[in-house]
Amino acid sequence: MKDKFEPTLEKLLPTLTNYINADIGFKAEDAALDEYIPADKEEKTKLDSVVFNLGANQTKLSLNTFALQNKILSFTVLYEIAKNMGTSFAKYIEGLLKLSQSLLEFPYSPKIRKIAIKSVKAALAACPNEGDKKKVLEIMGDSIIKAYNKALDKNFKKDIKVLLKALTFAFEEVKDKMNFTEKFITDFYKCLGRTCKLIDESKKSLLDNILTKKVDEDEEEEVLLDYDFLSEIERKVMEVSGILFKLFREPLTALVAQNLYDSFLNNWNNSLQRAKFKSDLEVLCSICFFDDFMEYGAIEGVVLFIPTFISNTCNLNTTNEDLLQSIVFGYGVICKRLNREQFKEFNAKIITYIANLMQREVNEDNGRTYDNAVSAMGKYLIYQANNDANSLNMSKQFIKLLPLKYDLEECKVICEEFFNQIKNNNALFVNDTNMPEIKQSLVDIKTLNDEKKFLEEQENNLKEVATKLGL
Repeated sequence: MKDKFEPTLEKLLPTLTNYINADIGFKAEDAALDEYIPADKEEKTKLDSVVFNLGANQTKLSLNTFALQNKILSFTVLYEIAKNMGTSFAKYIEGLLKLSQSLLEFPYSPKIRKIAIKSVKAALAACPNEGDKKKVLEIMGDSIIKAYNKALDKNFKKDIKVLLKALTFAFEEVKDKMNFTEKFITDFYKCLGRTCKLIDESKKSLLDNILTKKVDEDEEEEVLLDYDFLSEIERKVMEVSGILFKLFREPLTALVAQNLYDSFLNNWNNSLQRAKFKSDLEVLCSICFFDDFMEYGAIEGVVLFIPTFISNTCNLNTTNEDLLQSIVFGYGVICKRLNREQFKEFNAKIITYIANLMQREVNEDNGRTYDNAVSAMGKYLIYQANNDANSLNMSKQFIKLLPLKYDLEECKVICEEFFNQIKNNNALFVNDTNMPEIKQSLVDIKTLNDEKKFLEEQENNLKEVATKLGL
């Protein structure tokens, strides 16, 4: 119903707000009070409260569980309304945020804390304009940092995971880095750094148990499940950092390096060196983190890191398609970011790796890896190749493979690069030999975009190059 739901919300909001603000905390009461409560009331009281009798002093502690249930339900309903009304919820954003602020550290229910942090995303999505998101982040910024630090202090790993997941979705709504304050970003990265240190210590403790002590198979399985849970938190750190790194790019390099670089590199190296209990998830987190570092970081640090990335990946023996896809994506980034002199050292290894992945038979299981290999080859041709016979032949083969079918996000990226080569009349691509393939690829790209709507802001570029070539 979107905006048509507003009259209903106006009627619901006072009731929902009252339930959300209900006091459910522990209270001391006279234990003899039960004598004066009628039977029907007494039954209701027993259902509504958890009671702790404190013995001879005739006092009890009560926690109003009925109010807690209403609090959770009402907050959930308000959150769902906000999420589904979109920008028509705009006038109610500040009220939702004030409730969320007060409940981010709510002690009696992790569900309440989860809804409170998820509400940040709903509030950002409800903003009619990008500039309105700045106020949302200003209102919630200090409360988010405070709640995050409290979860770290208390070692509440589940809360940390929930918070990171919710903020990943929330930050995806922000398209302008000026909506964040420098203080919030600095404090947030300090929290991410603390998270990595906590995870590092926890992992070391688990590995010490499983590698240096004798444990049976059941115990070993439990330890590995705990280890994967820790790696999942690490993955959330990588994802939320990646969202911010993509938004801020090079200016964020120092904060990323200071707080996260060493932890991800050490985890990566340690996992590769272990003879037992190698963790694909742990390696994948590290590769994805350094993919972001190479793509968005200041070039000085990127150049220094690339030899490590190549040595850790080019001979990695794995059948895990997520790992292979992330590695070849990183090779495409290297092709784009290094100048030709810097690239010479790695040319043979990167081209061989890309070619090996492209020679496999394509299917649903390896399709995303294949698409990223094709895209990496395109980036090599655009940024590193010369106009020699071999490169001209590679360009023809590359054009025939467009559009990519399995990874539409990477398809959008490489299509933008392809359109630019046509507009700039790059002779490696735009020549009489390639013209039939170029025209057919443009037709196929348009057909796929008509079906999948993946090009978004690149649709005008597609029209421009199609018109340029008489299509």
